[in-house]
Amino acid sequence: MPHIFLDAPSAGSATIARLTRRLIPLFLVMFFVNYLDRTNIGIAALVMNADLHLSPLDYGFAAGMFSLAYALCGIPANILFHKIGARKWLGSITFAWGLVVLGAGFVFDKTSLNSDRLLLGVAEAGFTPGVLLYLTQ
Repeated sequence: MPHIFLDAPSAGSATIARLTRRLIPLFLVMFFVNYLDRTNIGIAALVMNADLHLSPLDYGFAAGMFSLAYALCGIPANILFHKIGARKWLGSITFAWGLVVLGAGFVFDKTSLNSDRLLLGVAEAGFTPGVLLYLTQ
């Protein structure tokens, strides 16, 4: 006996199609911006170091502040992701991330640069693992 529903799309494939159509382009743009935020200190270094009177040690410390915060906050960020939920967590991360990037425009010395890079690491720590976890669920 032939199966009548053989050609009908399953609920899983419809969900994947909707996810691909709506969320994947948004996440790709966000990953691109995420990459730019991580690497912008290297691009800005040519002018920024002279403007802020940074030594090579100061620059290296500021660049490392991001990695330190990112590494320390990655696991707590995923724990919060599970407690709060994907929608609220990714929305709050994106909002905080935007505020920190906006604050980068007001950096005036090495202390404010270090603070901004530290906050950027905290804000971005939950983004990549959170999006990847969200997509696997």
